[in-house]
Amino acid sequence: MTISNALSRCAEALGDAVSEETLILWLSQIENTVITEIAATHLCGEYDASPVTVDCDRSRELFVPDPYSELYVLFAVMKNDLRLRDIQKYMNSAAVFSAAYANFADMFNRTNAPQGNTKIVL
Repeated sequence: MTISNALSRCAEALGDAVSEETLILWLSQIENTVITEIAATHLCGEYDASPVTVDCDRSRELFVPDPYSELYVLFAVMKNDLRLRDIQKYMNSAAVFSAAYANFADMFNRTNAPQGNTKIVL
């Protein structure tokens, strides 16, 4: 999913209630979290770790691939529910986001070797 696709899907889910600058901030937060917590701990090849900003190329591919890329939209929905202080909706959207994040992390852990040189000694 590109930044442009993510922005349009987030806007579709949230309507005009959230500015594009805020959506980009949220995309940057989740992208940085995924790269720091998941990608940086594995041997997974080259990836763009530069932050998502208002000035960045909107055709840039985000790290999380399809079908897991819905993670970006779910994060934006969760952040919006928190921003609106709708705790009931926030709790529901946080649970859905957490499940999607765990699904992606599980898949990534299964398909990429961890960094390091830990050896099992018998």
